[in-house]
This record gives sequence, C-alpha cells and structure tokens, in this order.
Amino acid sequence: MPDFLKGATYIRTAGNDKMYEDDELCFSFVCERDVTVYVMHGNTFETRPAWLNVFTDTGVDIFRPIEDDPRNMSFSVFAKKYPAGKVEVYGDLPKGFLTPPFRNSGGAGYCMYSIIVQ
Repeated sequence: MPDFLKGATYIRTAGNDKMYEDDELCFSFVCERDVTVYVMHGNTFETRPAWLNVFTDTGVDIFRPIEDDPRNMSFSVFAKKYPAGKVEVYGDLPKGFLTPPFRNSGGAGYCMYSIIVQ
C-alpha cells in the first residue's frame, strides 16, 4: 500500500459485484466531511467503466502477488474529491461486456475494484 493511503478507510467490495454494469448502482456510503475517494481498479479489464472517467489516474499502481497466479495482478489508483454527503459507486463492467461467456464464467480472471476513503 502506498504511504499516502496508509491509515485511510478501506472498503473491500464483494468479488461478485464485478458483474454489475457501469450504469448500475453498486453501493453508496455517507461521509460527514469532505473526502478524497480512491478507486483501485484492476488492470485486467481492457476498458474502464464510464463513471471512472471523472476520476484522475494518480499514476500509482498497486500489485497483489498471488502464489499460484503468474499474472501478478495490478490495480491502478484513481482519485476524486467529494463534498460531505452521499457517495454513489457504480458497477465495474463497461456496457456490452457482460456477455453470456463472461457471465457463465463468473468473471473468472477479473477482480472487482476496491475503495479507499481519505
């Protein structure tokens, strides 16, 4: 974890939430103060969800080595400032990505994003 994110609030999303399309509300949370929301988005997707376009790519990648997975999964970190109040986060899949083969595989080989709030 990069030093600038240590001590922040980490929201671990459910792995199967990756099956939501990018125009579907996935979850929301309420912040009592202004915050920066960071999205750690898996680099296995060729296309990012549309809602992530309003976030700024920080240029930081986080790697998650897994002993039995040679891909050395990486996640790009994106950031956006929010005023106090409700933050809504949408699905991971770009429109049209949820094809029958992808659905039938349960999205094998892809990871849901995670959220960090600071």
